[in-house]
Amino acid sequence: MIEKWKILVLIGAAVWAVFFVVISILMFTLESIPWLYWILEWILAAAIGYFVTKMILKKYGGGMIEGLKYGAILLGITLIFDLAITAPWFAGGYVAFLSNWVMWVGIAISLAAAAFAGKQNESQPDVPSQTPQAPTSPPVPTIPDQS
Repeated sequence: MIEKWKILVLIGAAVWAVFFVVISILMFTLESIPWLYWILEWILAAAIGYFVTKMILKKYGGGMIEGLKYGAILLGITLIFDLAITAPWFAGGYVAFLSNWVMWVGIAISLAAAAFAGKQNESQPDVPSQTPQAPTSPPVPTIPDQS
């Protein structure tokens, strides 16, 4: 269980770092087109929510509820980083950061994508093990009974 939490914290930190860099680049390059920035942010939130949760579900298994839990845990970790770094240094303070409706839409989209990844994981049939089987000996011919 502790291993899973370590992995989730590390993945959450990596997700925050990637999101921080990409969003920073988008924010400054698309400054004059805010609606395009918002749409790209939401697409990024959906993609990260989906693919990261899919990766975690591949390792630990689970369905829609687990996908939603993993998504919420990752969002919680990224929100902690945002409150510690982004809000006070780059977003104009906590009130400005937390009152940004675009961020909350992105969080909802990310959670929905994580739940969708879990739902897809439920519907996929289990793949049989690819371990090699011991070779079987050829069948021994039998002589028909001629009585």
